[in-house]
Amino acid sequence: MKISQKVVNGKPYIYALDSIYINKGSTIPKNRSLGPSATTTNLAVKKQEFQNYIIDEEAKLRIEYWKDKVSDEFLAYANMEKIEKLRASLFQLKRNMGELGSAAMETAFLVDFIYNSNKIEGSRVPRESVEKIVREATGEKNEEVKNTIAAVNYTKQKGFKITIKNIEKIHDMLLAHEPANQKFRKDNNIVVGNSPVADYKDIKKELEKLLDWNHENNYKMYPVEQAFNFYYRFERIHPFKDGNGRTGRILMNEILKMHKYHPIIIWNKNREAHMNAFVNAMEGKKKSFFNFLSEQFIKTYEIYLEKIEKAYNLEHMMDFFFKPSM
Repeated sequence: MKISQKVVNGKPYIYALDSIYINKGSTIPKNRSLGPSATTTNLAVKKQEFQNYIIDEEAKLRIEYWKDKVSDEFLAYANMEKIEKLRASLFQLKRNMGELGSAAMETAFLVDFIYNSNKIEGSRVPRESVEKIVREATGEKNEEVKNTIAAVNYTKQKGFKITIKNIEKIHDMLLAHEPANQKFRKDNNIVVGNSPVADYKDIKKELEKLLDWNHENNYKMYPVEQAFNFYYRFERIHPFKDGNGRTGRILMNEILKMHKYHPIIIWNKNREAHMNAFVNAMEGKKKSFFNFLSEQFIKTYEIYLEKIEKAYNLEHMMDFFFKPSM
């Protein structure tokens, strides 16, 4: 949100300006008068009202745009309305936090993401250690955590695209401390649930098909459904001996980020439900899979919206106490 001043009929007025993101190449500017400059007693309230309007309008317009590009199967088990309201709230509030607040949130998210993503796969590194390593570049050494940081940061490079080469690179970085598990698997001694995965001889061919599917659906399929389906299809291929889940979650989040959604966390407390959702999906029951990932999306966003709200309250409290005393 930007605040500007305009002169109307010889009197200065305060205006709030913002924009609504719908899809690539489709952004709608919005502005509203907050009243005469001389009467700014309720300016904070009016700014909040405008921000709430932007959030509601963005969610409404995005649902209207994407409703014909989402499958009935996804809509039946995922709460699109709640997802879009949360997305608009986090997207707008994060934009208005400023660089310092946004950086703090992203650091906290990285800690939570690494801890939970690795814990699901059996990591024993406590959260406090993950936080220390993320926040202090010279902190305690743990290759597993540092390799995950490197893999996540690799996707942040300008122009990053999901390609077979980059999938291999991400996995190599994640498993740099386990060189025996790097590269595509060379056998079929892998079963997920009760379902077989792709034949090791077909891994590259199956990945190419997945990437073609992803490219064809970019900006055409509802992005959240696209990201969830990519994660599922990637796990069905299971290209590596180990590290498929960690790689798949980074790729899923990359698709979300590309479409201006904040990445999500699959929380370790829901580890069993996570596995059950995949097993059911592989047996043709997508209901629990979409429902589970939708719940993880909602949980992640609600947690970070609460953190932002508390951070805002703290900021206002500090402003109040450090205001010069008369």
